[in-house]
Amino acid sequence: MNNNIEMSYKIPQMETIAKTAEIFNLPEYSIRQLARSEKGKAFTIKFGRKYLINTEKFADFLNCKYNTYEQAEYKESCNIYPVPVNIK
Repeated sequence: MNNNIEMSYKIPQMETIAKTAEIFNLPEYSIRQLARSEKGKAFTIKFGRKYLINTEKFADFLNCKYNTYEQAEYKESCNIYPVPVNIK
């Protein structure tokens, strides 16, 4: 009997904190703090002393996929909100 099982999956793009900071043009310190936080569990894994960031999930985390402040206000898992600014 032939037990060929075809599996298809997407290999995630994992980067170090320094490389992630370079890609997203963000401070390394901020990414490191976020990766170590409770929120970072969504896109971070730790190998020994190194933190690796799944760049696709990190981008989704930063984008939140909301277009208004009111929508983001009720999303507890993201906790990234647009800053209301008065433009005169």
